[in-house]
Order: sequence, then C-alpha cells, then structure tokens
Amino acid sequence: MLDLAFRDATSKDGRLRSVARATIPLLLTGWHSGVYSSSQAYSSYVDGREAALRVPE
Repeated sequence: MLDLAFRDATSKDGRLRSVARATIPLLLTGWHSGVYSSSQAYSSYVDGREAALRVPE
C-alpha cells in the first residue's frame, strides 16, 4: 500500500495525489491502532483510489 500510495502522491494525476495525501495518514493511524488489519487498510486505499479515477480530471 505504501509503495502504491507513494507513486500516487508523486503522480501527475491530481486525483491520485489527493487520494494518497488524504487517506494514507488516516489508514496508517487506523492500522497502527488496530482499527484496520493490513488487508483492510489496503482494500480501503484501493477502493478510494478506484473511485477517484472514475471522476473526470
């Protein structure tokens, strides 16, 4: 997830940059505190990423 998020955060696509910057801190905090498992955090990030890509740039 972090590799994908890093690539998104440095992407030329503003939608991906926004998703990475907005969600990663929350997902990492949730994972670290036990709210999310690693697979749940990854799935949540991918879902948000896919939703952002459906929005026209």
